[in-house]
Amino acid sequence: MGWTRIRLLICQSADADGRLRSLLASWTDVAAPDVFIQIAAGRSFVRPDDLATLAALIEQIERSHGG
Repeated sequence: MGWTRIRLLICQSADADGRLRSLLASWTDVAAPDVFIQIAAGRSFVRPDDLATLAALIEQIERSHGG
């Protein structure tokens, strides 16, 4: 999912700067449990899709720097 992961917006009136804060819904108990995380049971630090995205990004950076 990359940058499109569901985020929660939090507004606290006690915040001095009055800005909205956001965090990934997966960091809370609001979203349904991630199936990959349940099946991996701590044996994997990254999702295959995220790893493929990272590999593509590294390849793009290497090409742009003549590597």
